[in-house]
Amino acid sequence: TSFDGTFNQSQLLSSALTNLLTSLHDPYSYYVSKTDYQKIIRQDNGQNFGLGLVYRPDNGLITIIDVYPNSPAEKAGLKAGQQIVSINSRLVSQFASPVEITNFFQDNNTFTLNLNDNQQISVSKSEYISPIFLYRKITNQTAYLKISRFTGNFTQELSTITRNLNTDKPRKLV
Repeated sequence: TSFDGTFNQSQLLSSALTNLLTSLHDPYSYYVSKTDYQKIIRQDNGQNFGLGLVYRPDNGLITIIDVYPNSPAEKAGLKAGQQIVSINSRLVSQFASPVEITNFFQDNNTFTLNLNDNQQISVSKSEYISPIFLYRKITNQTAYLKISRFTGNFTQELSTITRNLNTDKPRKLV
């Protein structure tokens, strides 16, 4: 192919940011455009419709980072640390970008996930309530904290977060 003298500035910026963040080899950093972010996030007082899992693309696999309590993913038996090899018979390595994976999850409702330990799990999107915050100790020195919304109970939730942090004393917080 040859360059025809035109380029899409938005596509160029998106590709540059994706490659820059990928080169950091940080499992929690990846670029999502404003438009794609708005597609990903749908939150109304904690009411969500989806699978209820946090994931990251990882060398041709999808690593599950966290699973929301009482979500379809948890009810199906998915757990943090598991790795997805294929989704609905499509190898994860065949997706062009993290955004394409996200769009695939957005555009479909039922999934057959093949895991790297040869398990096959079927899961369908449904309504669930996401927690105000998620806290997980990842290693002895690192903890994961996600605050998903601020509510009237946030002061109480914050004291729980503080207790966890004081108990675990992580040196790094993701």
